[in-house]
Amino acid sequence: MKRVLKKLGIVGIISLQLCGCSSQEKVQNDTMKKEETVYKKEKNKKMTKPIPEKEEQTIKKLIDSYIQTINEKNFEGHMALFSTKSLGLEDTKAQKQAEFKNKNKKIDLLDFHVENFEGEYAVVETKEKEESVQKKVRYTVGKENDVWKVEEVRVIGKG
Repeated sequence: MKRVLKKLGIVGIISLQLCGCSSQEKVQNDTMKKEETVYKKEKNKKMTKPIPEKEEQTIKKLIDSYIQTINEKNFEGHMALFSTKSLGLEDTKAQKQAEFKNKNKKIDLLDFHVENFEGEYAVVETKEKEESVQKKVRYTVGKENDVWKVEEVRVIGKG
């Protein structure tokens, strides 16, 4: 009986130690994740510069032109707004050409906000209404020969 109790005691001590270690490890991992999140937020805040009013207005005009060329089905004007540095420009051109032939879109710009500005580069989020559907769109724009150009357009949410 003493041996059984002794073995149970040893097993109990070992299991308590293991449980204690794993819970301590979990607390340490949670703390590290929180620190990493705070670091990333601080880093993003430091990287974002305040956008000058003139630049913001110029970027807004670019987005307005982008939407206007879609509404007017002005393919050449629309493609002129894209940067030559855009990845997959030829694919985008083919896709847009097909869209312009087949679809009659009417898009309204509801909201415009520059999320990140780094001098020669900006990320803009908009709310747009296409027919009866509202969507959030993220534009990545960059300066090319001192003129703002669209580099990428991505729908990031609907509703």
